[in-house]
Amino acid sequence: MGPLHLLGRYARVGAHHAAFSKECSVPFHFTLRNEAYKTPGESLAEGLVDVAIGYHPFGAEGEAPQGSIEFDLMEEPLVLWCKKEHPLARKEQLLPEDLKGVPIMCSMELAHPLAPAITKMCAQRGFKPRFYRFNPTSQASFFFDAPAECVYVFTPELRNDERIRLRDDMVLRHFDDKTFAVRCCVAVRNVETNEALSQFRAFLADDENR
Repeated sequence: MGPLHLLGRYARVGAHHAAFSKECSVPFHFTLRNEAYKTPGESLAEGLVDVAIGYHPFGAEGEAPQGSIEFDLMEEPLVLWCKKEHPLARKEQLLPEDLKGVPIMCSMELAHPLAPAITKMCAQRGFKPRFYRFNPTSQASFFFDAPAECVYVFTPELRNDERIRLRDDMVLRHFDDKTFAVRCCVAVRNVETNEALSQFRAFLADDENR
């Protein structure tokens, strides 16, 4: 059986793999990769990975690449992370409109894991989000050179990321809008011809294993 490569931004996928490896009836090799600068669809289409996990706006249809099958894994609200002196830090609950004019941190290539989802959801509310270029040279430098008004938007899955968990000068704020959320989608390539992939898809789709 060929190798099983997974592309994802999904923090618990390692635990899923550990549990799945005990149940899979065919041999496979598992490698976890995170390619934030290449979309899951591109990685699947180029044959770089067999399984890809990405986020789409809540209620929006995903774009599964040709030759793959896609299914929902979970839905998550978006969370905002900012410095304690940021004006939004004084608000216990946020509305999506609070992002108007506020720079959202992203890479130097204007790549943000949730950029497509954030852009679509803001567009539905009549405005375009503003992204700020940031060079993430190390975890310790996260937010180091960003202007004071910058924020970072993420899903609760990243709450335990060290860049977030260890910063006592930052605060988390939830958006007070249940529709301002994303759904986590899994796209599997060649599931019909690869028994390991077929079993992994079924495992992830099982509610008890989420």
